[in-house]
Amino acid sequence: MKRIAALAAVFALTLSLAACARTPAGAEETTIYTCGDFSLGLPAKYAALLTVETDPATLNDGELIRVSETKSIEAGAAENQNSHDGFGWIFSIAQGDQMDWEQNIVNDIGGRQAFARDGDTYYFLDTPTDVRFFRQGDGSLTDSPDLAEWNELNETLPSAAKTDFIQRNRLEEWDDAAFRARDYTYDSAHAVVRYNHYFDFDGSRDEYWQLILSQPAKQGADGIWCVERAYDVLGNLYYYFPDTGVPAADYYAEVQKKADGGETVPESTVLGAARAYVSDCWTEKPPSEDSFSVLDEVNEDYIEQNQAVTDMVSRVMPYDWNKGREPKAMELLDCMGNMESENWGVLGRDQYGSEWWPALENALLDAAVGTDQAERDEEMLKCFLSYTKTSGPIYEGLCRILQTQYQADGKLFAQELKELTPAERSRIPAMLDSSGEIGGGRAKTTALIVTLEGQKEEMPATLHEGEGYSIYIPDKGWKADLNDRDSGGWEDSWESTANKEVELRVEFFAGKTAAEARSAILTEHEDYGFMDADANGYFTGTDGGDAETMEVWLTEADGGTYAVQCAYPDEAAEGFGTRLTVIAQTFALS
Repeated sequence: MKRIAALAAVFALTLSLAACARTPAGAEETTIYTCGDFSLGLPAKYAALLTVETDPATLNDGELIRVSETKSIEAGAAENQNSHDGFGWIFSIAQGDQMDWEQNIVNDIGGRQAFARDGDTYYFLDTPTDVRFFRQGDGSLTDSPDLAEWNELNETLPSAAKTDFIQRNRLEEWDDAAFRARDYTYDSAHAVVRYNHYFDFDGSRDEYWQLILSQPAKQGADGIWCVERAYDVLGNLYYYFPDTGVPAADYYAEVQKKADGGETVPESTVLGAARAYVSDCWTEKPPSEDSFSVLDEVNEDYIEQNQAVTDMVSRVMPYDWNKGREPKAMELLDCMGNMESENWGVLGRDQYGSEWWPALENALLDAAVGTDQAERDEEMLKCFLSYTKTSGPIYEGLCRILQTQYQADGKLFAQELKELTPAERSRIPAMLDSSGEIGGGRAKTTALIVTLEGQKEEMPATLHEGEGYSIYIPDKGWKADLNDRDSGGWEDSWESTANKEVELRVEFFAGKTAAEARSAILTEHEDYGFMDADANGYFTGTDGGDAETMEVWLTEADGGTYAVQCAYPDEAAEGFGTRLTVIAQTFALS
């Protein structure tokens, strides 16, 4: 009864605020609703169907007027539902300031559209992102005879309300599309920063966002910097204004004032501004400096290839809705031939938890042999060379595909191999022995590829074959110690000749599982704070006192567990840390 009484009060308020306006002959009759200093006219023919709320006590902050379908509210009340659960809601008009507009751009709030402006005041049309139509009973709502009427209200009223509200209250029409069409938020110098957002978690540099920075206050050498927008790995665009309680222009003017006064502010440099943005939006603690690097421009090729290969993988998955969407053979091979090592990293994370690789391998096997075989061989060799790991299911699958191509036409395949550079040829895993036949095992030499600050570097390396394992060690810059043996296991190690604090170790824990080996490592290195191991046996640890990092990869084998361990000072993460990761990932059981 209380809810019904409250509903009656809403109707009474609605009627007291509404009046039929006098309209010229032939024009549609309008009902005017007053909401504070504003008024809104809606077609009078719908008035009996609507509940129009204008009392600030029943509205959300900033909301001026809320329009709903009365029958849905009544049906909800009859079902003992609160009328403000949103039943029947069609639209609202709300008022906000510059900060509200900025955060609406940042958060891209679904169903909210800025449509009018008066100085620094913006007016928003809010509409539901789900269906608010409601009737009593167990029948399907789609069968309701009132559904057509509901659809007409939703198709007509929001757009009519925008037009009337602007004209009746003498407001400036506004459309965010003009802002979104701009290449930059600020007219100034610009910079692009690469942010490896998994680096502080697992040392990975194979997935990154691209941050766009501008100078929002003063231009030139003394001007501060800010991130104004960012692109994720698939090219989705995210705008940014700081949420500080004041408009962005006022906030940045204050930061510029501090910088001009000699105060140290992170926004004084491009990388400092990038770290400040990530600290505000992403992390609880400041990200490491090694997570960032400056780019000359946005790497559009990286984004486009991520989009293309993600689409390809979605189309080869064995789902019913993919029938007829499967890529053609050369379409798939051309896409995979454009892969870079960083695209593999994105693909692995994007498809994590799905059976994406078996599906892709099967599709590649189907596409590997056919007409224009030389072109097929060329694209698959490029694809293989883009994958930098030398073990695991993807590596093994790529080897199987190359073997399939060789078996289809060995002479043609051998000719394509001759087109590779010596460094590239060395990375083909014993694909051709001296007799020109497919060989087994791993190539004795190779060139390890490492990417530092966007530049590729080759490290000529030789295969070290240890007790039950093999690993590629660079030919220069490393000193080996292979004599550490006892009954509980053994350890092979390599120390950098340029920095004695940089070390690679392969340790065997005899009779221990991966979990037991991890416990032994944690006990031995008790000064380190280690993270949990992932599903592949990888984990990291840091020694804050000595500012050192350790990365560990565990692999169980017959008789025990192998642990590949990389240790380096935090200050060497960008160089040695990256190189050590590439070296460690060449470890394979014999």
